Amino acid sequence: MAKPSFIILSCDGGGVRGLITAMLLQSLDAQVLQNVSLFSGTSTGSIIALGLAGGVPIAQIVDLYQSMSNCNEIFTPYLGTTQAQAGQTLAVDAARALPRPAAGAEDSWWWEVLQLVAKAAAEMAFPKYRSSGLGALLSSKLPDMTLQQLASQRGKHAVVPSFRITAEGTPNSWAPVLFHNLPGLTKTPELAATKLVDTAMCSAAAPLFFPPHVVGPDSFIDGGVFANNPSSTAVAAYFGSSLAIGSDGEGVALVSIGTGDVMNSYPSSGAVFPNGILGWLWPYQDGASPAFPLIQAMFAGTSKVDELTASMMLRKGTYIRGNPIFEQTWSLDDCSSIPQMMELTNNYIGSDSWKPIRDAINALAAG
Repeated sequence: MAKPSFIILSCDGGGVRGLITAMLLQSLDAQVLQNVSLFSGTSTGSIIALGLAGGVPIAQIVDLYQSMSNCNEIFTPYLGTTQAQAGQTLAVDAARALPRPAAGAEDSWWWEVLQLVAKAAAEMAFPKYRSSGLGALLSSKLPDMTLQQLASQRGKHAVVPSFRITAEGTPNSWAPVLFHNLPGLTKTPELAATKLVDTAMCSAAAPLFFPPHVVGPDSFIDGGVFANNPSSTAVAAYFGSSLAIGSDGEGVALVSIGTGDVMNSYPSSGAVFPNGILGWLWPYQDGASPAFPLIQAMFAGTSKVDELTASMMLRKGTYIRGNPIFEQTWSLDDCSSIPQMMELTNNYIGSDSWKPIRDAINALAAG
């Protein structure tokens, strides 16, 4: 395989499963990551991509993901003591409004039911987690620089998908956007002055899990709503920039690393109302169903489409996809899965399945 002149690295979204991506990248020859010219990532993948583009060693990124304390800091419940107490008050008020049995409302079975309903109503009214923990952690891990500075100071390019949901008074306010620093790419808004931390926060604000991230007058949500696997987006952005003038894709290599295919299914056997809003958007699932099944199904679906699209776009270049298959179910906020995830990923790294993929990627930097 001839050494390519331009290497693109694409990292999927997937929450805590970003640990899988980071571990796979760590198993590569160090020269591969040094030779990447364009880093692209969505959601958790944006953290990995921007960190690497900014010069953060891959070992530090792996440490970030395998730390249980970091995971718990990221996924800090949105409802604090005050909101929880408000939910309890709602349950009490609802109970007092109903006829009380002789034993008293507190001793009846429906007292517990009302508490559960009130708790669910309160929690469904807010995102599952606060974003302050993620913001603080990224501020301590990512370089304090903008996308423009990433290009001017380090010579690295980046493409990070997000979705703008509010931009009052402007046309096309409800639209996908790309945070990037590619020269001559005029099809997207100018967002290269955005800090790396804000860029990652905009791409990782998964609906229902986190509140939108605000930059200036605009609010942004997770880029996974349209490009959880940003491979084809990154390739299209490259061809749309002045970097690709006269290029037909020959000499371009795309390395796409996923967060693992897991055995999700829906509905679970115990689902009571599986086909309505409550079932598809319920944050607490069991069996093989992930939290918020609709959101995670949408993220997974877009990833599959991008695999096909990216490979067709680079018919004269090189396309390499690495994405292990696991027989487990890990929701994107499942901190308890980290030890098992590490063990199974290490097993995959040592397997015959990863070896040809790893060798093909390493060959891109050889010679």
